[in-house]
Amino acid sequence: GTRDVTRLEVDKREDLAKVMLDAFTNHSVRVLVIDEIRDAKEVEVAKAIANQGVVLIATAHGTGLEQIVHNPNLNPLVGGKDSAPISDARVREINARSKYLEQRKERPPFEIVIEIQDGGKWRIHEDVAWAVDGILSGHGDGGTDVRQPGADDDDVSMADTGGSSGTPSLEVLRPGVGKVPHG
Repeated sequence: GTRDVTRLEVDKREDLAKVMLDAFTNHSVRVLVIDEIRDAKEVEVAKAIANQGVVLIATAHGTGLEQIVHNPNLNPLVGGKDSAPISDARVREINARSKYLEQRKERPPFEIVIEIQDGGKWRIHEDVAWAVDGILSGHGDGGTDVRQPGADDDDVSMADTGGSSGTPSLEVLRPGVGKVPHG
């Protein structure tokens, strides 16, 4: 339950990766909630933590999954991408525009992506690897569009992803530790 949650404040934006590592190494983390991953160092730390079996829940700003896939700093969050050369025969066979085929580089550290869109709309990708493969192959992301419960066309909801101070924070779920109140 929520009694097992600890909130770690990040005093300076540039310290987020360091605090993420601290949460992992010193707090027996099972779940790590990260407010706004936005640079390569934070991405690498998030991947390393996820590879140790910690469940990650995070925000990353973009217009959607496709933009994240094509953003060189953030795309490792969804498996990264690589280009591989293909033969002339294969270019003709698949009617490709290039002799290079883009493909996902590795297993994504996140299994699910939820795009929060204007007007209370969400686009859910329940299998990030499959969605990224679809984007890179030109077949679409296969996401499901849903409406936020209680939202109407005139209601534009914005998600609250952290404190009002403008600095990110981390929520750490760990066994046997009571919730630390925050003001």
